Amino acid sequence: MFTCPCCDQPLNKEEPCCGAMISMIDFIDKQVFDKLSEDEVILATAKEFGINMLTNEEDQLSLKQKLIDMAPADAPKLQISENSRELGEVSQSRGEISTDFEFRNDGKSDLLINKLSSSCGCTSAAIVYGGEVGPRFVMEGHGQENPTDWEVAIKPGGVAMLRVFYDPNTHGEFVGAVTRTVSVFSNDPVEFEVKVTITLDQVK
Repeated sequence: MFTCPCCDQPLNKEEPCCGAMISMIDFIDKQVFDKLSEDEVILATAKEFGINMLTNEEDQLSLKQKLIDMAPADAPKLQISENSRELGEVSQSRGEISTDFEFRNDGKSDLLINKLSSSCGCTSAAIVYGGEVGPRFVMEGHGQENPTDWEVAIKPGGVAMLRVFYDPNTHGEFVGAVTRTVSVFSNDPVEFEVKVTITLDQVK
């Protein structure tokens, strides 16, 4: 029912394509071993890796409606100002660039964020809040470790930034169009994964 965040292929236990797929398979196996029901396994996996990792769009919509129905009245709510940005030409010779996406907590309790994830090793991200820049997170399962003991609490009405970094030197002499995504995971009971997309044209 789930796809790999790296290659968008259905999970395959016999021939996993990468560390990200292995991580997802191991997570699901643990939920099954702990004797969770099928619905509980689906919910736990979607919360850990994102609703968009469900293969079937109808399953995504059905799960989102269940979450809306179950959400408490005083829940936190992550609201982002824009979900995509075109960065134009990015020169490899100038090195790493960054761009900020503003978001806020429109809910009635603290919005807790402790995990970010990117779609490629060339892209990383951090949260900026209260004048402090959090640690960088990268794509999981590709040899780099993400922080596991970090969390930021954004108060109701609070505004923060998602800072997205792109390193054009990651892929050697690559030239051409690039599309990358970053996911923000929080305790928002409905939109617990919010995704932003950057697009650019990499040049020498």
